[in-house]
Amino acid sequence: MQNGQSKTMEDFWLEMGWFKEVYDRTTDGRDRKLTQGEWQDECVRADAIRFLVENVLGKDPKDVTEEDFLSNKLGGLLRSYHWGSPHAALRSAGYEVEPWEMPVKPRRFYETPENRKAATRWLVHKTGKPPTTVTAADFYANRLGGLLSCHYGNSPYDALREAGYEMELWEMEGTPKGFFGIRENRIRATQWLAGKIGKEPQELTQQDFFAAGLKHLISGYHNGSPYEALHEAGLVDKGKEAYMRNPNHGKNPAKRAECFI
Repeated sequence: MQNGQSKTMEDFWLEMGWFKEVYDRTTDGRDRKLTQGEWQDECVRADAIRFLVENVLGKDPKDVTEEDFLSNKLGGLLRSYHWGSPHAALRSAGYEVEPWEMPVKPRRFYETPENRKAATRWLVHKTGKPPTTVTAADFYANRLGGLLSCHYGNSPYDALREAGYEMELWEMEGTPKGFFGIRENRIRATQWLAGKIGKEPQELTQQDFFAAGLKHLISGYHNGSPYEALHEAGLVDKGKEAYMRNPNHGKNPAKRAECFI
């Protein structure tokens, strides 16, 4: 994109012939007086918007604001043909910009669930990350901080779930502080692990918990013991304790936690 500091929208007006010759008393000569822009032609409107972005502002299109239009003789174009929306104007000129990429979003834009979902799905695609690794910082770095804070209480998990991504909270990076201090959460996570990995419960190892992102659960609340976690979850009884506490337990597991590797 060009650095457009040397041009103004007056140059566009002159290119379009939107001026008239007038007598200038101070110089005793002829001068040009700009006339109103003629915006009926869609192609002319698009050309003007592109001229603004590339030759006058030299900005990335997603950084263009309403004030940029108003201060460069394009307020009438913006109001009359694009409902006062820089995003609508930029799209009409061929720029592939999403509304959530703009500095100012359309009013009440995120009150529509489909808009919230689309923005979150776009973020996942843009970052190229597995959804479980998307963080609050990713939202804020991509102008989605308002979406996250106002509609999801700063929870990427809640945003991703609404957008259709199937995951559990403990699969996310950065499980909320104190989450596993609640017994029901520990039980749900342990039962989920047992169902996902496909082993007999008594064959689950410490490494299985670690590989599934449940290190904090087993180390912080069960002394690193798979038996204690599984017993709390009702998946093994006391009769399995000696077997599971044997130092050789899990040395040659029948089935490794390959789905987490």
